[in-house]
Amino acid sequence: MEQHVQQRGILVKPAWKVMRFAPVFELFILSLDLALIFQSFLAFLVATAIFLTVYPLKELRILFFAMGWGIVGCWIGFMFDSTAGMIILSILFFFTSFGVHIFGLEDLLDAEK
Repeated sequence: MEQHVQQRGILVKPAWKVMRFAPVFELFILSLDLALIFQSFLAFLVATAIFLTVYPLKELRILFFAMGWGIVGCWIGFMFDSTAGMIILSILFFFTSFGVHIFGLEDLLDAEK
C-alpha cells in the first residue's frame, strides 16, 4: 500500500522510494570508472548493461559496494588515529551500506514486476 502526501500541489515521496537510487548511482559511478579505465564510451554502455541485467552480478555488487564503504569507514577512523574508530566506523558503514543495497535491490525487483 503506497501512501503519498499531497501538500499545496507538491507530491512528497516516502523516504524509502528515494533509497532505491543509491545502488543505481553507485552502479553509474562504477561503469563510469570502467569507461575511464578503458577510455571508451562503449565500455560504459556494456558495463551498465551487464551490471543491470545479470542477477548474480547484482548480489556480488552488493557485497563489493558494502566492503568498499567499510573500507571508507576504516579510512576515516585511520585519519583520526583511532583503532576503535576504525573498527566501529567500518562495521557501521558496512552494515548500513549492505542494508541500503539489499533494500534498494528488493525495491527495484518489485518495481520490475
